Parts: sequence; structure tokens; C-alpha cells
Amino acid sequence: MATGARDEFKLGPQEGIIFPVNETHVVIFEEHSDYLMIKSKQSDPQSPDTYAYPVV
Repeated sequence: MATGARDEFKLGPQEGIIFPVNETHVVIFEEHSDYLMIKSKQSDPQSPDTYAYPVV
């Protein structure tokens, strides 16, 4: 993040969020959750656009 700006959201059941395109974001689940990620482009294993974020 060039500006260092941060936002934090806590979502309840059946809630969601839309992320701006080309903006870095991290999703941390505080409990077991099912989720659906809808993307604007088809996934390409040769050029991935999602990365694991290890939380320690």
C-alpha cells in the first residue's frame, strides 16, 4: 500500500465485501467459515493473482 492506509471490517453471517480492483487486501478468518470469491478474470495458474498470507 503506497499510502499505508488501512481499513478493518468485521462481517456477520451472510455479509460480504467488494474489493477495488488492483488493490492489495488480506482476509483473516477468526473462525471456520465458508466463503465465495467471485473474480473479474478467470484464474490462470501460470500467472497467479492470489497469494497465501501466513499469519503467525
